[in-house]
Amino acid sequence: MAIEGRSTIDVELQSDVAQLGDVVVTGYGEQVERGNLTSSITSVSSEDFDDVSSSNANSLLQGRAAGVNIVQNSGTPGGGIKVRVRGSTSINASNEPLYVIDGVPVSNSSNSAVGVGNQGLNGLSTVNPQDIKSIEVLKDASATAIYGARGANGVVLITTKDGSAGDTQIDFGYSHGVKEFNNELDMLSGPEFVEMYVDGMYGDINSIASSLFGQQVTVVQDPYGNWGSYEDRYNAVQGFFQNTIAPLAPSIGTVGRYSGISALDQYGANPSEAPTTDWQDKVFNTGITDEFNISAQGGDETTQYFLSGNYFNEDGIMENAGFERLSGRMNLEHQINERADINSRVSYSRSTTERLENDNNIYGVLTNAILAYPTAPVRSESGEYTSNVGSFSNPVSAAQVTNDALRTRFIGNVEASYDLTDNLSVTGTAGIDRYDLNEETYSPSFTNQGSPSGSGFYSIGLEQTWLTELRLAYTNDFGAHSLNALGVVSYQETKFERTFADGQFYPSDDLTTINNAATTTGGSLVTTNGLESYTARANYDYDDRYLVTLTGRVDGSSRFSKDNEYGFFPSASVAWRVTNEDFMSDVDAIDNLKVRLSAGITGNQSIGNFSYQALYGVESYSGTPALAPNQLANPDLRWEETTQYNAGIDLAVLEERLTVTIDGYIKQTDDLLLNRPVPASTGFTGFDSNIGSIENKGLELAINSINVQTQDFSWTTDFNISHNRNEVTALYQDQPFASGFANRVAVGEPLGAFYGYVSDGLWNTQEELDNAGYDAGSARPGDIKFVDINDDGVVNSEDQKVIGSAQPDFTGGLTNKLNYKGFELSAFLQFSYGNEIFNNAQGFYGHYGYAYNSWDRAKDRWTPENTDTNVPRSSWFDSNQNTRESDFMMYDGSYMRLKNLTVAYNFTADHLEQFGLRSLRIYATGQNIFTVTDYPGLDPEINTFDGSNTALGTDFFSYPHARSVQVGINIGL
Repeated sequence: MAIEGRSTIDVELQSDVAQLGDVVVTGYGEQVERGNLTSSITSVSSEDFDDVSSSNANSLLQGRAAGVNIVQNSGTPGGGIKVRVRGSTSINASNEPLYVIDGVPVSNSSNSAVGVGNQGLNGLSTVNPQDIKSIEVLKDASATAIYGARGANGVVLITTKDGSAGDTQIDFGYSHGVKEFNNELDMLSGPEFVEMYVDGMYGDINSIASSLFGQQVTVVQDPYGNWGSYEDRYNAVQGFFQNTIAPLAPSIGTVGRYSGISALDQYGANPSEAPTTDWQDKVFNTGITDEFNISAQGGDETTQYFLSGNYFNEDGIMENAGFERLSGRMNLEHQINERADINSRVSYSRSTTERLENDNNIYGVLTNAILAYPTAPVRSESGEYTSNVGSFSNPVSAAQVTNDALRTRFIGNVEASYDLTDNLSVTGTAGIDRYDLNEETYSPSFTNQGSPSGSGFYSIGLEQTWLTELRLAYTNDFGAHSLNALGVVSYQETKFERTFADGQFYPSDDLTTINNAATTTGGSLVTTNGLESYTARANYDYDDRYLVTLTGRVDGSSRFSKDNEYGFFPSASVAWRVTNEDFMSDVDAIDNLKVRLSAGITGNQSIGNFSYQALYGVESYSGTPALAPNQLANPDLRWEETTQYNAGIDLAVLEERLTVTIDGYIKQTDDLLLNRPVPASTGFTGFDSNIGSIENKGLELAINSINVQTQDFSWTTDFNISHNRNEVTALYQDQPFASGFANRVAVGEPLGAFYGYVSDGLWNTQEELDNAGYDAGSARPGDIKFVDINDDGVVNSEDQKVIGSAQPDFTGGLTNKLNYKGFELSAFLQFSYGNEIFNNAQGFYGHYGYAYNSWDRAKDRWTPENTDTNVPRSSWFDSNQNTRESDFMMYDGSYMRLKNLTVAYNFTADHLEQFGLRSLRIYATGQNIFTVTDYPGLDPEINTFDGSNTALGTDFFSYPHARSVQVGINIGL
């Protein structure tokens, strides 16, 4: 056919860069083109994390979704992750978002019965990330109100992969990686430790002597000015114990016996001969990661299927820490006839987590690897673990404490749909999430926890949720008008069971099951809760210009009394597609401009099942079992409610090569569930009541650009940044309360605010102390100078103030992807800026008053000859309370981390034809490649108190994140 007289024409194919047509999952089986969204929803597709080998599905969102702050509290394999969507909205209830997998709400609760510091189990680590097709984060009230009482903290929708019509396609993938931690704390060597310890004993010798004799004793005149040589200091200390103490108490008659450090007697006179044990080197090792994936998909026009299997194994960077998962999935879709179809999605996983004694645990492996004396050997000459290493436990023996968690999980649903008319359909769904957890721990007799005869614990737990749902959907077009309506009736019931037993006094460390214990105790519990819901949503579109969404949901929860069990959660949103107006027809520079507004109310019912009821507990009275009240009733207890307002702009220019999304929001949460104090005469401390408020305000920016797009080369960039300001606006009688080590909850301050003393360097000389102008207490030269804030002449608790906040000013991420003739390069940077960290561990290894090893900064410690320093003197007695909560142990926790770097090659069609393959991809990827930070601790991405909403940003020997490098191959048949 000739065209304008030509029989030959040139056709150039261009890649489709349109992004407005992307489909976004909005919940309850509905999908909306992004251009028609009226709410704030962030999407992350599987393409963003295909080459990332991860045990946790929720970690894939870190740095990729504006307004979503994710902290992996600990680097322990399979460990807990804290997710906050647009800030924290609660103090005592959960702040975690609702997770929905293929329409089934699932639990991300740890449910662990075992305390292992900060290493809570991650519920979503039971889900295979390779099965995920997309993740949507619903952020504003218009998007989350459809989930009503569970939407206040945001909603994360996880959609798994589908089958497709056509020949069966089989995909296989394997990756192998190594993990190492290379940011160990630099600690003092054996000789340096001996010298530091002697200095501390010498400076505090008068205080030590006074405490031993119960009266003021002067052994050395002016120990902070009359320093002398090291030999003089050692002889003075050793002479005091040998000549004065030994005649009275021979068992502590030398400095070594008194301090429990035999090396001081052996090497004190010649520190250079002291040995050095690198305890961190003894407990850190190289971790190995292996992952196998296989999947098959295919079908015909009526039936499609997706099948997958996954094996993931991660050996941690510390001995006896690891995670292993075996999972399988089957997704089926079948069209019965032109009006009816049925589909089913089921998955099963079995995972084992090995956890160390670690994280916020004084008996933890890492705690003691840092604090243990470098002069102590791992084992004694007899081959036993050395028990006296100067810390709480021998770190190597502490690693022998077993703490294993076996989890199985079945998530499945069956959904049947029928088109009643061309415009009206009905869908019924039944779903289940069954989560079984078995935990077993054993502390051998040679550990502090298990001394003298071993200690064990065993627990069996079950959490099972049933969901039934009926949906009625209507859609129709009336000329320029388009209407989409949805009605949902659902019922959900959750049952939780646990049986546990504790054992003491084992005959042998080889017989570790509970039945071998000489003394056992046990217990069990069963609890249930239900949620009944009625939902309606309508989407209206006029002429593809004016969009309106109205949502209303009624929830009835068994967690509240009859008078308060039902709550109504409405929302409304509007959008104006400005570019579709006639006056924009000549504006070629703008491809899309849409303005969005939304408002709504959501709830939070994540409290105890019986919080409103009066409860009784079993007690013993004269040896006879009896019931006694242990909780006061409050039938007026009601939902926490969050009112949110959102304004947003969506912009696309340069033929949609550049898209920008800006959102601003205000979230006000009222009726916070807090404990209301009552007089002690009642026999109770208080009861739960609705008496607090929190406000979050924030801005979000997301930019996606296609920088270069040619036949052979492409370069894309994704950037997002978020700012959230959190503030407590009301408490009971506006009374603040403490949380964690240094956090305080107070009106006018954010959750995670730090409260403590203000420091002003060190007291350099006795003359400074004498001329301080206020009572400095028992401070000595070289101690921390704490400021008398209120100028009342004394430093006390009245001089404490807010000294920082764990809340970041900004969080976000930057991704760059480059493709050239089959080669790929992808780099993902994740950052957090403006948050502060309280390094409580520094109070232990700073040697400000605790008798442990110290970090190498102690080499620059204050001495009479080294007063130009900010490192306090070595102190054995800490008369100044140098370790009190203060800004001296506060640090900027900002960091930028190269979270992922991937280099890959996709073989061309010519190669594939030779190999008989559909696709072939090889890649190398690194995770946590480097971190830029001023924080001097092990890792800036920490939070010691895993389960707390208020104790944030504290570092106390948390399991750090490791750097990993892996290589992999993906084959398509």
